[in-house]
Amino acid sequence: MAFTISDVNSPVADGFRHWIVYNIPRRVTTFHGHRSNPFGEGTSDFGAVGYGGPCPSADGQGHHYVFTVYALPASHIAGTHIAFSNLITEISPDVVGATSTIGKFRLPLGR
Repeated sequence: MAFTISDVNSPVADGFRHWIVYNIPRRVTTFHGHRSNPFGEGTSDFGAVGYGGPCPSADGQGHHYVFTVYALPASHIAGTHIAFSNLITEISPDVVGATSTIGKFRLPLGR
């Protein structure tokens, strides 16, 4: 399996990637936080490996964060610290299903 978190309201074309996780065995039902899992973690759009938290604009405008799980027939994706576009290219021919949920986050006004 693979898992991504993307901010679709970011001014970055096609969204901003906050977390890219791959090589997740099918039996896994819980993550223990970034960098504490035995799975592959990609390079986020922050330019670092692992999770980067939400960062909506200070004007209180909400951002939508899309959490997507990709079901794959095998759990091994080649490469280390791969970027989102590379992950999608690698898994696209093999995805047997995917599901997403969306969360909305905004900073309080006056901060």
